[in-house]
Amino acid sequence: MDVLTRKPAVQPGPALLPLKLVPPPTRGEVLLRPDLQALLAEVRLQPVTLVHAPAGYGKTTLLSQWAADLVRTGATVAWISLDAEDQSPALLLAYLVRAFQSHLPHVGDQAWRVLHSAADLGRDWPLVAGALFSNLQQTLNTPTFLILDDYHLIAEGPISAALLAYLLRAAPPTLHIVVSSRRPLSMPPLPRLRAEGLVLDVNQSMLSLTMDEARALLERYQVTLAPDELALLLRRTDGWVA
Repeated sequence: MDVLTRKPAVQPGPALLPLKLVPPPTRGEVLLRPDLQALLAEVRLQPVTLVHAPAGYGKTTLLSQWAADLVRTGATVAWISLDAEDQSPALLLAYLVRAFQSHLPHVGDQAWRVLHSAADLGRDWPLVAGALFSNLQQTLNTPTFLILDDYHLIAEGPISAALLAYLLRAAPPTLHIVVSSRRPLSMPPLPRLRAEGLVLDVNQSMLSLTMDEARALLERYQVTLAPDELALLLRRTDGWVA
């Protein structure tokens, strides 16, 4: 075969968007919610944290605030902002590897090579995930957090649920996985992890505004309501932040 026409052994990888690998910047005018910020102490302890609520309850804002606080205290935070296009096995795996490599350049080289040489990632994705997490288990000695934002956008992808289940099983003790979704998650091994008290669930009722938080938010816009009006507003909106 002519050298010029020979097919390369490693194919070029998918184009990645760097901004998807960093948390959205926290805005100065965001309402501070001490009860939710206090949950960060549990996030640091639990292997898995799930933040699930409908749109508009401040999931991404909360995760961004947590990420900023974690970084300030020296923790490593690998972040992926997920989109529907990331249901593609190639993109999803590429973002997963690069999320870690953004902070741990010595991790994931073998996984990256496997990713670009595998014939069928819909079938061969465990080879990529296995290479990455074997590397992490050998080298990850300090607290590290993997935050997957908007998981619901890829939930129906061909490998999404199986890959997340693998991450939950294979994560070394120093890796904490945080996932946000508009819908509750139930794939294995979550039921077992919940039964063992290893999952922190942050749900809609916890994200809903309290009376004091709603009052503080409205006061920013020079709106004052009587207590009974404010209570009615919260009932009608289910404490919806948006």
